[in-house]
Amino acid sequence: MAVAVWAVALPDVATAGKVSSKVETRNGETYVTITNPFLALTFEPSRGGRCISLRFLDHGEEIIGKSPYSGMFLDHWANYTWPSGLMWLPYRYRIVGDGRTKVGIRLWIKVPPQGGGKGAKTAAASLKIPTSPGLVGLIVQKTIWLNAGNNLIVVNEEIKNPTPESRSVTPYIQQALSMGGSHYYNNWY
Repeated sequence: MAVAVWAVALPDVATAGKVSSKVETRNGETYVTITNPFLALTFEPSRGGRCISLRFLDHGEEIIGKSPYSGMFLDHWANYTWPSGLMWLPYRYRIVGDGRTKVGIRLWIKVPPQGGGKGAKTAAASLKIPTSPGLVGLIVQKTIWLNAGNNLIVVNEEIKNPTPESRSVTPYIQQALSMGGSHYYNNWY
């Protein structure tokens, strides 16, 4: 099992308070939002479990773009170039935490025989690409946490091997915000 823990620190503006979560369906798709007094993060489990919205609650600024490739916390294998097949696959999810001082979303997928490795620029094309046998059956899991008392986003990423075979894989974790002039391009990958 491989585990990566990383955090994103953002400017502190709001005061401590409660956390919350909300699950809603829009146009047949499920969206999960977790919030604390500082941030609201919305996830789309059906498209790679990506975070499609990161909004600062003090002034409402959104920092994730609206292109089909935009999103945060997308999973990717280090041995393949962008795009990742995982970014198009449906993840399962569960709300975690005590719901008062800590809230999170756990997202996971068992890597399928098709579309779980090398990807293409569309979901339909990615699903036609066979997954490398060394990846099939692995469980990719990420848990994104918010706490009531600070503006830190904590991400726990795990690759689990429930098979009896030894596997050697490397996840690729990248979050890069493009900037141009005096304004963000608002496109994360």
